[in-house]
Amino acid sequence: MAGYFNEESNDTLSPRASSHALERANEHYRRMVNQTFLLNMNRLNAVTYLRQRVSRGDRFYSGLPQHQKIFVNDVMAYSLLGALPVGRWHHFDPGLQNTHAIQAQMVADFKENSPQYILLDATWENHIEQNDSRLFSGVDLLDEYLRANYVVDASFGPIFILKLKAQ
Repeated sequence: MAGYFNEESNDTLSPRASSHALERANEHYRRMVNQTFLLNMNRLNAVTYLRQRVSRGDRFYSGLPQHQKIFVNDVMAYSLLGALPVGRWHHFDPGLQNTHAIQAQMVADFKENSPQYILLDATWENHIEQNDSRLFSGVDLLDEYLRANYVVDASFGPIFILKLKAQ
């Protein structure tokens, strides 16, 4: 049966709950969506920062601080910047981008296209799914490559902007 989330007790409220409780649950949902998927101040500041450094059509990457466990990544940044993804693996799905084969392809894309700036977003890092996507894969090829080749240039809350190291 469908219900509504009660932020205070972490319980699900029945659809027959009081209108005050439903209003609180709906407000909680609106806040969660606005803070997570829309341009909150951290995301807005990060995109503003990058717009001064990334030109339309440049190669760019929007990923995670660690790629062993994946829930979701920020694909909105590509559109807001008018940037092209580093390679084909720009939209993340649990169980794909945290595998050895795909991370090897992603590293090859980085070597071929070498974006000057990347965005790593930790917003969803502590999100726990109730399936196997909550598990760490142990694969850190991409993370090792990023650590070896990029340095933190700026940060905005859970969002880090990395710049390619001088070669």
